[in-house]
Amino acid sequence: MAPRIPIHPDSRRSIANALQSAAMALQMHRPDEAERIAAGVLKSDRGNAGAATLLTQALMAQNRLPEAVPPLQQAVRRGEDPRLETLLASALVAAGNTNDARAQLHRTMARRPPFPPAFAEYAGLLVKSGEIAQAFAVLEEALTLAPDEIAVEVLQLCDGVRDVAAMIDSLAAKYAAPRDAIAVDVIAMLQDLAD
Repeated sequence: MAPRIPIHPDSRRSIANALQSAAMALQMHRPDEAERIAAGVLKSDRGNAGAATLLTQALMAQNRLPEAVPPLQQAVRRGEDPRLETLLASALVAAGNTNDARAQLHRTMARRPPFPPAFAEYAGLLVKSGEIAQAFAVLEEALTLAPDEIAVEVLQLCDGVRDVAAMIDSLAAKYAAPRDAIAVDVIAMLQDLAD
């Protein structure tokens, strides 16, 4: 890897302001403007992960999916950021390159400490391809590596015998919590899995 040329503090401020402008343009549904700004930042600071992320998001928002992948691939090669790697996998899926997305997610899921969003992205990919059992296995692995006590219990209750109402009743009794509050959380988690 080539040594990075130090960036002057004034340039850092300019880059930060430019990235903020690009993010604002995306929020204001002006992806072409966000693309122009992020691409300009990448010309002056090729390794800027934030600029690569914004450029990818801008291109994806314009449905220019094949173009969205290369800037993110370059950023991933330059660093070790599981957030960027997971976004790259999402861009690869959007561009129709599911096999490369799966390979990228496998590499990201192998990182320690674990990055739970990569597991969720991979589980979603598995669900979309009809591999439900494998998706649950991936989520269980994520919860084992980065446990969330309630989520683990919900997954354990997904045994194919209990319906959602029985799962909610069981958790409400166990935690002496209002059924309605438990229902909201359980249904949201199961909906996230289904999406």
